[in-house]
Amino acid sequence: QSVGYVGAGTVEFIIDGARPLSLDNFWFLEMNTRLQVEHPVTEMITGIDLVAWQIKVAMGAPIPLAQADIKMHGHAIEARICAEDPAQDFRPGAGLIEYFDMDPHTQSESISWQGENLRWESGFETGDRVPAQYDSMISKLVVQGDNREQARNRLAEALARTQLVGIPGNIGFLYRCLVSDAFKDAAHHVNWIADEGAAVTDPSPDIQKACLQAIVDRQLNMPKPDTVWTCQDGWRLNGPPRRSLSLASGEEVSYLIRDETRMSIETDTDGPLVYRLGDRRYAVTLKGESYTIHIPDYDAEAEALAGGDQITAPLPGKLISLNAAPGQSVRKGEVIAVIEAMKMEHSLSAPRDGVIETLCAEAGAQIGEAELIAQLVPE
Repeated sequence: QSVGYVGAGTVEFIIDGARPLSLDNFWFLEMNTRLQVEHPVTEMITGIDLVAWQIKVAMGAPIPLAQADIKMHGHAIEARICAEDPAQDFRPGAGLIEYFDMDPHTQSESISWQGENLRWESGFETGDRVPAQYDSMISKLVVQGDNREQARNRLAEALARTQLVGIPGNIGFLYRCLVSDAFKDAAHHVNWIADEGAAVTDPSPDIQKACLQAIVDRQLNMPKPDTVWTCQDGWRLNGPPRRSLSLASGEEVSYLIRDETRMSIETDTDGPLVYRLGDRRYAVTLKGESYTIHIPDYDAEAEALAGGDQITAPLPGKLISLNAAPGQSVRKGEVIAVIEAMKMEHSLSAPRDGVIETLCAEAGAQIGEAELIAQLVPE
């Protein structure tokens, strides 16, 4: 009233939690002349659409309800999902989102998808590219329960079922905070994360091992071919059957896993979530931590090394046709260009599967020997 402000706003106070609330133990901190990022928490426990109220008040309409008419129900918690790496001092991470979604099994008895006790509000989805020019928050996950403990459990379950692949994310960090004893007992404080350090910021190595094991189980338990020539059941003449699988995860990290070196992890959530990203590539998530796991194709890699990633002219001539465009996927052996030389047409094929990154010549141009025509990159 003293400044004549009319509109939605958020007034913040700091409270001495060691004493009962009274006139002498809370102090004004600041006022933001807008709704806060956390306004869904208020909306979920009051059933009020604050954004609609904000628009109505801006149009000159009165506030729809008196303070005494506003009733609160239960407890709500919001998690900010950010493109950042907690293990690297919360360093922001821009880039392409390969997959971002919540497992459909979240529609369980405890959580209703986009219902009364769960809200998923996201500014990004699978296939979007997170830019480096803005705040790192890409989504909000809000849950409501009858009390704090129920809300805490529901939020932990929802986070454990959320997969974010392609960019660094803080979902696993949020999950570890929620299930920690300090948060359960409401004993956390503003310096708690710094005090805990790697216990909350860094995922356990066992999480990655369990995600790798999920791909091992998936691959080794696939239906077996019918013929003895293609069956890979690990049969050996002078010993027990033994199978192995090579996996790669992260930067220059590879694993050779055999049947007899099984990995397991005790978890209070369902098993790892597996999403197929493409041929021999999977996204695996456990307790909010997502890993991209690749099954190396050594034959294809050897062919790529032999064939290279470039399509060059084997002799000078006229480039009479180009059958590809930048960004186009091509397969090994597919004709990319045709050169006319000495009254003959010479077809140039893709040396490997991949994507055309750049074209360095145009149809109709004269091409010199060994001149670069197209550059490939892996798909």
